[in-house]
Amino acid sequence: MKIAIITNVYQPYERGGAEKVVKNLVNELRKDNQVVLITTKPKGLAVGLEESQNLKKYSFFPLNIYYYLNDFKHNAIIRLIWHFFDQFNLHSYFVARNILKKENPDLVITHNLMGIGFLIPKALKKYKWIHTLHDVQLAVPSGLIIKGHEKDFLTNGFLTKCYAKINKWLFGSPQKIVSPSQWLLNFYNRKVFFKDSEKQVLPNPVLTANKQEPKYELSMPLKLLFIGQIQEHKGIIFLVDTLKKSDLKFNLTIVGAGTKEIELKSLIHDDQRFKYLGKVDSNQIVDLLSQTDYLIVPSLCYENSPTVIYEAFSQAVPAIGSNIGGIGELIKENQTGYLFEPVNTNSLIDAIKKANRPHNYNQMSQSCIDLIKEYSTNNYVKKLLD
Repeated sequence: MKIAIITNVYQPYERGGAEKVVKNLVNELRKDNQVVLITTKPKGLAVGLEESQNLKKYSFFPLNIYYYLNDFKHNAIIRLIWHFFDQFNLHSYFVARNILKKENPDLVITHNLMGIGFLIPKALKKYKWIHTLHDVQLAVPSGLIIKGHEKDFLTNGFLTKCYAKINKWLFGSPQKIVSPSQWLLNFYNRKVFFKDSEKQVLPNPVLTANKQEPKYELSMPLKLLFIGQIQEHKGIIFLVDTLKKSDLKFNLTIVGAGTKEIELKSLIHDDQRFKYLGKVDSNQIVDLLSQTDYLIVPSLCYENSPTVIYEAFSQAVPAIGSNIGGIGELIKENQTGYLFEPVNTNSLIDAIKKANRPHNYNQMSQSCIDLIKEYSTNNYVKKLLD
């Protein structure tokens, strides 16, 4: 089978978990299928083509005022103009249409399209088409809804509603919609997106470790690990501030990069309980997970299905996370970790205290291994193509 995958960014360019999901999917599909990947690059209007075993990768710079991953460099007015051109990017539309016409795939799978162009769905009507949801970006331009700010102008104002209405029209109803979480699917159902599409909740595919063994005992003091963007909405500032003011005994390792690095370093200062490593490669992340007791996910925004939790479970590491969006669908209380109420200092401290004295840590670790086996890339592809 020849399968086309269209996504906004792909290795070596990446920002979050969605790119890892697509990478895992491509590597699994190309084992038994021909894969045509259409994605972006930071510069160069000419379409580049790279070929390897069962994979053709087409990449181009979608004509716009800046590249998608450089959005943080621009103010709100510039970003607003960029979003308008992104929704109606004729350049991207014709590039994608011409590649699809040339390759004639049996199936098209789309992922995040912000940054490659929301006009592309208009070129997909003649193909079998699955769209995979990753966040709220089709209804909210920032892709973020922050706890306590659900009714703000940028989240629910007139311009945002117009933006969502246009995307609803552009996408119409693909044959199938796949959502990693029930929460995200419910969100789009409330917005009346994809009225006539078949819909399925299918947790993200993840690479599983071979012969992973469960962890048996906790460290003293407790070892916590944060992996994510160093941004306000990821809750890292809230987490560090809360821990500094508590009497908990812990060590927290922080991995990631973002615009709040200076504030984070200032907050940590010379407190030896915190270690900030910045951005690290995937091999280091596996090593760090093998040395920690719990992953901690203190998000202040409505998450879909964070890839980092899947990665922790694949290394037999339970998680402590804020109960917001789809996080609670992965972290089951006292089974695969502990939940706390977002932006709630007392609730966070209580969750860490419970995590520090579980009677069944070994069983929780084993539950993480058992759960992640269901989410292997092989199982995901079988269900996707069923």
